[in-house]
Amino acid sequence: MFPLTEAEIRFLLEAYRFFIRNYVIKYGQHFFHNIYASCLQRETSHDRCDIISDNDCESIHDRESQRMIRIPPEALHSWSTEVLAALGVPDNDATHIARCLIDVDLRGVRSHGTRQLRRYVKEFRNGLVNTTPVIRVLRETDHSLRLDGDGGAGYLVASRATDSTCDKTNTVGLAVAATCNHGHVGSAGIYARRVLSHGFIGWCVAGG
Repeated sequence: MFPLTEAEIRFLLEAYRFFIRNYVIKYGQHFFHNIYASCLQRETSHDRCDIISDNDCESIHDRESQRMIRIPPEALHSWSTEVLAALGVPDNDATHIARCLIDVDLRGVRSHGTRQLRRYVKEFRNGLVNTTPVIRVLRETDHSLRLDGDGGAGYLVASRATDSTCDKTNTVGLAVAATCNHGHVGSAGIYARRVLSHGFIGWCVAGG
């Protein structure tokens, strides 16, 4: 056992305050659905000490629901695929990226769903992300893999790395993969769930 020191415990408190102030109060609308962001902002407001009531949350939900536009998932997937294909992304890649975005939307992770398309369109148009990457292996062993994404969309190389890692795990029991030189991979949960579809458990982390 390695118990935390007093200084470390005090740091955790400050880190929590930083998270609340910046990601809930200041930028809550970017990370949470409007309904929940409004509730969280009111709960954590320094101007109020009481907790928001269930009736208040229901009232907020009713107001937000009236302003929502419901789009069937498959219709949104088709449209998203067409947007990416129009930018020069190959059909199979466009379909895969769009599916990743839709699945994230369906899980309620608003920050990493189809709202990211606006960013991706600019990146593809400006040549910041390669529309037709050729992914290559930089290094490989029985239990590890490192892939170069050729400047393409991160979803493509990350998905391939995930599947390849699972194939190796099926043979040797445990494997790891790393990727480089690519764009945004989206929600890390995409790949954690992809591992589950292979019958394994996995851990995914990304940084940029």
